[in-house]
Amino acid sequence: MTNVEKLTRYTREGFLHLGALGTTTLLPDTRCLVDNSKSRFPQLLDCDKVKSSLHKRWNFIQNGAIMNKGTGRCLEVESRPSIDLILRSCTGQRWTIKNFIK
Repeated sequence: MTNVEKLTRYTREGFLHLGALGTTTLLPDTRCLVDNSKSRFPQLLDCDKVKSSLHKRWNFIQNGAIMNKGTGRCLEVESRPSIDLILRSCTGQRWTIKNFIK
């Protein structure tokens, strides 16, 4: 398990947070995963500084795609020549969340 797996969480509001568990107000090191619509790579930004709410919100269904609500691009893994997390048109990659906190 990598550090990203340990520290990543999907919220009911549709945010993908990376950082310690807790609110972004109490834990300022927590960042939102953002699709700025220009870069091939997702950005990790201070959640409060992202101008477009939709660019930091994601649609996720268990065993399905993770799609940005603002751009319609999917968060996917590309493994050539290295392993990268990228944004592109959806190709059918599926994601699973292993642990849930109620």
